[in-house]
Amino acid sequence: METTPLLECFDVGKTFQTGSGAVRALNNVRLAIPQGSFVALVGPSGCGKTTLLHILAGLDTNYNGRLISRCQPNRMSYVFQNPRLLPWLTAEQNVAFVLQARGDSRHQARKAAREYLQLVGLSGFENKYPSQLSGGMQQRVALARALAVEPDIMLMDEPFGSLDEISARKLRSELLRLFQELQKTVIFVTHNVTEAAYLADKIIVMGTHPGRVIDEINVDLPRPRDYDSPEVSQIARRIISQLHI
Repeated sequence: METTPLLECFDVGKTFQTGSGAVRALNNVRLAIPQGSFVALVGPSGCGKTTLLHILAGLDTNYNGRLISRCQPNRMSYVFQNPRLLPWLTAEQNVAFVLQARGDSRHQARKAAREYLQLVGLSGFENKYPSQLSGGMQQRVALARALAVEPDIMLMDEPFGSLDEISARKLRSELLRLFQELQKTVIFVTHNVTEAAYLADKIIVMGTHPGRVIDEINVDLPRPRDYDSPEVSQIARRIISQLHI
């Protein structure tokens, strides 16, 4: 029996006003995000992936259609393409900062920060500043910060897009391990079709002009998966065929 989705979109649309007129960024988007699922939004630049993610996160309320969220706003976390760490704080302090902002004591926040940094493989780096960490390690801090608030849903906007492929592969595997261990719901934006096939349970393929859903692919491959396997490549090719690349 299917569970009630945490998020549902019904005919969601978004129009931006520009100097040359109105631009329809999203048109009649319908989708459902099941609890405990890993959903990837994939498509070319300009298809409205990030715009849709902002709407799902409640960051943009100026849209058409209907969004049903069964998740409290303070039970969502957001991971950006760039880590967005505070440079004057250590790794531990960056994670603890969001916990203290919600009301945790300094002691509780620091203790939880250390635990989540350990969870993402950064034991021994708690007192390092962002400038002393590699790009991949900074993104691990951002991931620890997102997990520390114990979200129902994690929204991730191309979090590995700025990393080299070796670091990105390590973090994809790490993310899947955490997803299975912590049983979070993840909405993951990417333009990397192989990344989507490797990570997701469900892939929402989006087209452009205007941004819209053109396919939904259920990925039934067991985990752990091999990024270079024929099965992952086959799903990636299906995405490419839908995008007419």
